[in-house]
Amino acid sequence: MTASGGGDDALPVVDARATAEAFRADLRRAGARDSADLDEVVTGVVDAYADPRRRYHDLRHLAEVREALHSVSAPHPADDAAVLAAWFHDVVHGSSRDASPAPSLAPSLEVSELDAVAGDDASDEALSAEVARRDLTRLGLDPRLVDLVADLVDATATHRVPDGLAGDTRGVRAAQALLDADLWILSAPADRFDAYCAQVRAEYAFVDDATYAAARTDILRDLARRPRFYLTAEAQATWTRPARANLARELDRLRA
Repeated sequence: MTASGGGDDALPVVDARATAEAFRADLRRAGARDSADLDEVVTGVVDAYADPRRRYHDLRHLAEVREALHSVSAPHPADDAAVLAAWFHDVVHGSSRDASPAPSLAPSLEVSELDAVAGDDASDEALSAEVARRDLTRLGLDPRLVDLVADLVDATATHRVPDGLAGDTRGVRAAQALLDADLWILSAPADRFDAYCAQVRAEYAFVDDATYAAARTDILRDLARRPRFYLTAEAQATWTRPARANLARELDRLRA
């Protein structure tokens, strides 16, 4: 297991060992038992986020999403499904999907095998959902919980509550909390938000400036145009204003 990780040298390092213990505790809370399988799942997921090729979607992002999730869930504990989905939501990411499998997929299942399940052109989110389904099933967790976790992970591709959760109060609330937590970074203090923008650009360094600016603008403009892109009352009340200010600054930079 990688000793530590964090995408930007100017930011504090997030310790992988402490992260692994937190993940182990969350899995136990959800019903997993101590076993060699548990050890392998924990190591695989944490090593994936600690991959040095990642600049933003790393251990720090994972820590920030987890902290934001508990913030928007307060005063109640975060739902187990949302907690587990936070751990898996970026376990597969393009910055660590090249000729070799992402660390989280070795040795039992490589990207090519996941593609066979999720589709050859599957998104990172769809592949991450399949890793979650595989690993949580392997640990013997309740199949209904496993299905919900996979649905929540997949929903981070669009940041919209899945239609399939209509009528499922628990599922909708868990999805809203997770999706808001994943977008907390938009509301971060200006220096952290600016570091995030630079980190995302670094993850796509292989894309030329014009193509990147156009694609990034489309994504951020879609978010900025939503009348409400935070779904929980807590996030809507406290994060919307700084998020809109940060988005406006980044869109101005991309136009420059």
